[in-house]
Amino acid sequence: MWLMSELKSISHSIANISTLNYTQTMTSKQCVNHSGLSDCYLRLIDLFSEIKLHMELTDILFPLPSWLMLTIAAVVLYTYYMSSTHNTFKKLGIPGPKPLPIIGNSLFTFKNGIVNTVVNGYLYYKRKGMYGTYEGRSPILTVTSLDMLKEIMIKQFNNFIDRRQYATMDQKGIDSILFNVLGQKWKEYRALIRPSLNPARLKSMYPRLKEPCDTMISIFKKKVAKDPEVEISEVIGCLCMDLIADFGFDVKCDSLHNPEHDFLEKSRGILDVFGERTFMFSLFAPPFLKHILDFFGITILPKKDITYLRNVAIKAMAERRKRSKSENPQDLLQYMLDLGDDNTGAKGKLTDEEIIGAALTYILAGYDTSAKGFFYCLYQLVMNPECFKKAQKEVDDVLQGEFPTLESVHNLKYLDQCINEGSRLIPLGTFVERRCVKDTTVLGQHIPAGMNIRIPIAGIHRDPEIYPNQDQYDPERFTPEAIASRHKMAFLPFGAGPRSCFGQPLAMMIMRVGMAALIQTFNMETCSKSVYPVRLLPLGDVLAEHGLWVKFTPRKHSVNVE
Repeated sequence: MWLMSELKSISHSIANISTLNYTQTMTSKQCVNHSGLSDCYLRLIDLFSEIKLHMELTDILFPLPSWLMLTIAAVVLYTYYMSSTHNTFKKLGIPGPKPLPIIGNSLFTFKNGIVNTVVNGYLYYKRKGMYGTYEGRSPILTVTSLDMLKEIMIKQFNNFIDRRQYATMDQKGIDSILFNVLGQKWKEYRALIRPSLNPARLKSMYPRLKEPCDTMISIFKKKVAKDPEVEISEVIGCLCMDLIADFGFDVKCDSLHNPEHDFLEKSRGILDVFGERTFMFSLFAPPFLKHILDFFGITILPKKDITYLRNVAIKAMAERRKRSKSENPQDLLQYMLDLGDDNTGAKGKLTDEEIIGAALTYILAGYDTSAKGFFYCLYQLVMNPECFKKAQKEVDDVLQGEFPTLESVHNLKYLDQCINEGSRLIPLGTFVERRCVKDTTVLGQHIPAGMNIRIPIAGIHRDPEIYPNQDQYDPERFTPEAIASRHKMAFLPFGAGPRSCFGQPLAMMIMRVGMAALIQTFNMETCSKSVYPVRLLPLGDVLAEHGLWVKFTPRKHSVNVE
């Protein structure tokens, strides 16, 4: 009994220290109460020494080897510590499934996948308005009430301004990526870079879409000449990478012709492991381990890949600064350089580190959003022949065989409906999160500071009361009249509120133009390798388990690429 009592006491002390750091917004210099943790570790050493002494004196009571007893004590301490928060929602009167020791409620995710976990949880607890689960020892409050989500994401946004800070993501080199920035600094940073995607700047970048799109069509034609059944995600992913690299880094990587280009490989290297590694770390690692990793400069992301992209950005900035502003294209990178402050820290200006962070934000968020949105929306359209024919007729009538212009592409109303319906069925993010930064009451429910709030996008998009026959593909759900009849928070492909995805205009421009050009050029249909509905891999990134295979037939009258 004395052992368990002492272990619980030490674990409780560590938990209090970690919780303090977990719930407050602090600078890196304020991150850890080192003396408090040191005291706890010294108490552990004393406790283990006392255990060993008891073992030596009372072999009858402790017949096991000392190393085994110490291992048992460490396991008990770890289990108690990782499970010590598992009564949080019971105290708050919030319903939810019973957690298992250490891993919380994550066993269901391992068995059923992230998408099914979010959808099933939303549907089961919808009438409750919210429910609580645990990722490891981290409490996650999933909100199912659309009215409450509107409060959290828009009306009371200042109380939920931050996102969850994943382990090692605030280290130097990646701490200026937009989704890692917190609080007032995030507000100022976002306000500066958001205009980089305003209509005027998008218009100036628009002509640079044509050449990569023509290249994409040529590559598809070559593939179709060999085999009409083509997997579409790789080529479309390369197109989106070429465009993002050009706009954000001033890099002509031409991954359409060179799919193994370092820029593409390094970017994918980061994106492919981000979701899985952050999930596993939050599941099994005690929060205070983050501070140890930070101290030694160890990150859960591939450091070589981050360093490569940083160096590309630094080189692009140096090349631009050698030329006069009139010689440089008016793109995302130039906009940021124009806001540069030569590292003086002047208000309303960007430091070089912030410019690099913004460039990394474009590549990590922009590529993922535009590529997945493009190939999943196109694939689902092709899998529904009547809708494809209707979209193709609209494209033919509006564009008249010409490459889409900035004006004409906005007249493709039905194509927009198809993009929205594709984004409903396979959202770009299964969920998004916010963090409560101070004790708050939302529609009568108390939410403590530090609580992670999950917005179950995939669940909302599959709600049969909002979208009857919810698994059926039906672009008519997104006519102006249908949209007006629904709750404002019923469709969240890019999030909502001030912390929504600011890359939405660029992603939509790439999707509209790319899909229109392909629909103009090819008839597309299902083939022997098509799997529909799409089966997603259960964990990690939103990837199709069996690829996205389509049969292409070149049309006699296709897009004019001259």
